Amino acid sequence: MPSQQAPQERNLFQSFLLILIETLLTFLLKHDRMSRHHAQHLIQRRALICVKTHLPSDTFYVTFAPQGVLFDFEMAQNAKIDATVTASTLTLLRAFFTAKPVSFEKISIKGEQQLATELRHLMEYFNLPQIVSDWRSWFTFESNDVTPVSQRMKPLLRRIDEQRLQLSNMSIAAKQQAYELKMIKKRYQILLVMLGVIIMLLLTGLLYTWWYFS
Repeated sequence: MPSQQAPQERNLFQSFLLILIETLLTFLLKHDRMSRHHAQHLIQRRALICVKTHLPSDTFYVTFAPQGVLFDFEMAQNAKIDATVTASTLTLLRAFFTAKPVSFEKISIKGEQQLATELRHLMEYFNLPQIVSDWRSWFTFESNDVTPVSQRMKPLLRRIDEQRLQLSNMSIAAKQQAYELKMIKKRYQILLVMLGVIIMLLLTGLLYTWWYFS
């Protein structure tokens, strides 16, 4: 009886924890315009992400939908996984709460290259320090809007916000190009290694042939 109760309690705790995370991320995604902008393509695609964690070991699924971020322990029948994220639970928590680059480097994302790149960029922006920083600057502007002059400043603030989005898009494009260049260099290095191995095999075969028939 106790052995059956322990898994049930663990499953209840996991379900409760996922509901809390789902509620928090959905709230942030709906009310933070920059995060919603970065996640727009994932939401339009209704991307299904498989998250595999270790320490503890577990697997759950994340769906980007118009109503928010949806978490589940089971994948819907005939559903297609768009990307797989693998990392330790501690690494994912550190990435979200501290946004340290070393934490993002430890997160493995496999799937379609463009979607995986977009998901990694979203994770680099959709974290607590970045959101708090953006909201602080936004509320600073809002708190100063108490005079008629500030009313005339609102169009300017909107243009500044649009420029922020444009700069963010340029940053995403630059990161994506850097990532693609890195992948090209890696493929080039692999090609050189394979070419070197083939040349060595050919030379070995020629030397063996020459020695055998001499």
